[in-house]
Amino acid sequence: MLSFKQLDISIFLQIFLVLSTYVCNSQTTIRTWKQIGDLNIGILFPVYSSGKCISLSGRLGLGIEVVKYSIDKVNKNPKMLPNITLGFTYLDTCGGINKPVQRLLELLPNFCDDNETFGEGIIGVVGPYLSDRCIPTAGLASQYQLPILATHATSEELSDKRRFGYFSRLVPPDSFVTEAMTNVMVKFKWNYVQLFYSEGHYSENMAKSFEKNAKKRGICIAHSHRFSPEVSDEFVNVAKKLFKYKNAKIIVFLLSYFDGPNFLKEIDKLLTNEKFIFISADDHYNTEGFEHILDKGIKITYPFGEDLQLYNYLSAWKPDNNSDEQSKLLFESLAKCKFNDDCHNYNNLSETGNFGSNKLSFIQKLGDGVEVYAESLHQLISTVCPENFYNIKRLKDCVTGEKVLKFLRQQDFVASSGIHYKFNALGDVYAEYDILQFRNINTSLHLKNIGSWKQDGDILYIDEKYTLESICSKPCPPKFIWIQQELQCCWLCKECRENEILVNNVTECRKCPLFHWPDEETKSKCHPIKSEYVEWSDSLSILLIILSGFGVSMNIFVIVIYRVYKEEKIIKASSRFLSGIILFGCSLGYVTVLFFITKPSIVTCVINRIGFHMTICTIYSPLFVKTLRVYRIFKAGSKGNKRPSFFDHLETRLG
Repeated sequence: MLSFKQLDISIFLQIFLVLSTYVCNSQTTIRTWKQIGDLNIGILFPVYSSGKCISLSGRLGLGIEVVKYSIDKVNKNPKMLPNITLGFTYLDTCGGINKPVQRLLELLPNFCDDNETFGEGIIGVVGPYLSDRCIPTAGLASQYQLPILATHATSEELSDKRRFGYFSRLVPPDSFVTEAMTNVMVKFKWNYVQLFYSEGHYSENMAKSFEKNAKKRGICIAHSHRFSPEVSDEFVNVAKKLFKYKNAKIIVFLLSYFDGPNFLKEIDKLLTNEKFIFISADDHYNTEGFEHILDKGIKITYPFGEDLQLYNYLSAWKPDNNSDEQSKLLFESLAKCKFNDDCHNYNNLSETGNFGSNKLSFIQKLGDGVEVYAESLHQLISTVCPENFYNIKRLKDCVTGEKVLKFLRQQDFVASSGIHYKFNALGDVYAEYDILQFRNINTSLHLKNIGSWKQDGDILYIDEKYTLESICSKPCPPKFIWIQQELQCCWLCKECRENEILVNNVTECRKCPLFHWPDEETKSKCHPIKSEYVEWSDSLSILLIILSGFGVSMNIFVIVIYRVYKEEKIIKASSRFLSGIILFGCSLGYVTVLFFITKPSIVTCVINRIGFHMTICTIYSPLFVKTLRVYRIFKAGSKGNKRPSFFDHLETRLG
C-alpha cells in the first residue's frame, strides 16, 4: 500500500505529465488579467460560470475588480511597501477539479522553455476557493515552495503540513465549526441529537469531527446516518427513523445540495406537531418550500465582514469606452444590458439594481488575501532586508517562498473587511464564527445574527433563548437511583424501598442495618433509629397522671369506707379480704401507668411487663373466686342445707 508521501508524489507526477504539455503549448494569456508590479500575487479564482465556462459570472467576475481595488489601495498607501509596486496575475479557474492545478503551472517560474519570465515576481497565490480543488493545487505549490492562501477551503485534511507545507487559508478548518456547534448545544443544554450527512470527503470529515467533539462535550448521538447516492429510497426510511427518536430534537444537518431538499421533503410528509431544530455549517441546499421546517434553525458560519469603502467603490463603478473588453462584459452581465446599446441608461453599478452586499460578501475574501500578503511582505522586507525598499533589483534574493510563508503565519491584524486574521503554525486562522438563526417571515427564510464563538479563549456569546428540550433522560427525582443505558445521556429512574439508601453514585440501593433508617432528605446515609417514648410533659402523660391519681384517690376512699364500716353486714357479705385484693390490684394498675410514661430502661420494662399482668391477676382472680363462691352456695342449697366443703376463709384464700 502506498504511503501518504508516495501517494502525493504519484499524484503530482500524473498531474505534471498530463498538464505540462498542454500548458506549455497553449496560449497562456487566455482568461488571464495582469497588472505587473515589482512583486506580484497570483490569483486562482473562477470568473466564468461552471459547466462549459461560456458565460461570464457577474458575481464571480467582480473578483477582478476587488483585486484591482485592493492592489491600488496598497500601492497608494505610503506606509505600506514604500517604493515597491504590488501587482497581480489573475487566472480564471472555471472548469474541472484540476483546472486550478493547470493554471498554477502557468505561474511557476522557468516551467516552460519558451515562457521563462511569465512567473517572475510571483511571491504567493490567493485561491482556489474550494477544498477539493485546493488539495491537488496545494500539493503542487508546496513542491515549488510557493505559498498558497485559500479563500474558502475548510477541509481539515489541508492542515496536514507533511503534504501541504506551504498551504494557508483565510477561513478556519471544519474541526472548529463542529466545536462551535457543540458549544452552542452545551449552552442550551441539548445533549441528545441526531446526525445526518452525505457521502463525500467534505461531509464525512465534518461528521467525524462532530462525533469527536460531541463525545468530548458529553453529547450523545441518538441516530447517525450517511446518505449514499447509490440508494434511491433511503430518504423515506431514514425520515421515518428520525421520528423514532422524538426526544432528540436537534438535527445536525451536513447534507449536500442534492440530499438536503430530498430529505426535507420526506420529513415534511411525516411532520405533524413535532418541532425539530436543524443545525448546519453551510446551507448548500435549496431551502425553498421548507421554511416552516427550518424556522428557528441555526447556521454556523465564519464571518465575511464588510468593507464599506470597497462597496462604495463598486457601487459607483462603471467601465468607459477605454476600458478593457473584460470590464465591459462584466458590467453587461451584472446590469443585464449591452454596452453599446442600453447600458448608457446606468451611470454606475448601483443603479442597475443588481448589486448589493450579498454579491460582494463571497469575493471580498480576495481583497483580504491581498492585504495579508501585503502585510507579510512589508514585515518581511522591514525585518530581513530594509535596504531593499530602495534597491528593488535585490528583492528577488530577499523575498523567497520560505520567508513569505514564515511572515504570513505570523500575521495578526484586522483587515479592511473587519475580519481579524490571526494565523497559527499550521497556516489556519484562529476560528471565529457567526451564529445565525433562520426565521420564517412571510414564508421566506431570513437569517438573524444571534451570537458568535471565538476559538481564541473559547468565548461564546448568544443573545437568544430556546425552550425546546433535546435530552434523552431527565434528572431522577430525589431518593431515586438511575440505571445507566447504552448511551451516556440515557438512564432509567427507580425508587428504592423505604429502608434502603442510595449508594455507588446513586446507582444502587442498599438496605440499612437493623435499628437504622435512611435520612429523610437524601436517603444517602443510615442513621440509628431514635428512641421515641411518651414524655412526662406530653399531654397524654399529664392526662394519664391525672386519671391515675384520681383512681388511687378513689381506691383510698373505698378502703377508708371499708375500714370505717367493716362490721356492717353488706361489707362483711362482700368479702372484705377479696375486696381488699381487688382494691390493691386497682391501685397497682394506677401506679404501673407511671412506669409506662417513664423513659424506657431494663428496670422499667421489667416492672411494666410484670406489673401489668400482676394487676390483671389481682383484680380478676378475686372476682372469679367470688363468682365461684356464689355458684357453689346456690348449687349446695338446691340439694339441702349442708354447707359446701372448702368454704372457709383460709380455704378460699388458698384457692
